[in-house]
Amino acid sequence: MRYLKLFFLTLMVIISSAAVSFAYEWKPISGEMSIGFEGIRFKDMNETKPLLALEIGSRNIYYGYSLLLGAANIENQIYEISPNVYSQSIDYYPIEFNVKGYYQLKDIELGFGGGLSMNYLSYSQRNETADKDISSKDNVLFGAQLKGEIKFLFPSSSGVDAFVSVEYVYQFVEKTNTFLGPVDLSNQRLGIKLGGRF
Repeated sequence: MRYLKLFFLTLMVIISSAAVSFAYEWKPISGEMSIGFEGIRFKDMNETKPLLALEIGSRNIYYGYSLLLGAANIENQIYEISPNVYSQSIDYYPIEFNVKGYYQLKDIELGFGGGLSMNYLSYSQRNETADKDISSKDNVLFGAQLKGEIKFLFPSSSGVDAFVSVEYVYQFVEKTNTFLGPVDLSNQRLGIKLGGRF
């Protein structure tokens, strides 16, 4: 609970200071909103898992900043400690503040940038043999990410236009301990985003 309070306090400080600094320099003339469907692969895990993300930002034609909220179940692992069978489930919720630069070529827009993140991690352990939850823990991990994307722009009946984009992300996240030992949650993401510029 202490980590959760620290998490929200830090998030509010980041958003407030960003709003003050950008208010004088960046006079946003438009915004952007998208839903992302990406595959996320963590350094210490072999499988690619689905990640759903909502990103909302303020921007002009050349640069902008955004806030991303994501969610993924990254592991459901079964293991045995005789005579019982146990399971561990890990949920990962990234919250990112990103700054991006853009370059438009007719109906295609290139974007590149990065930012800082606070990643909420929730993991639980269950005794499957006894059909009983044993324990659960929460943790907040700090990280940083680099992003690159290609947007394909389409006419839209509202806003400036709609887009489909392909995005690649590399995110560095500090290591953490789970019930089964230390895990490096640095990750790569690749997927599509559907959204619009307004």
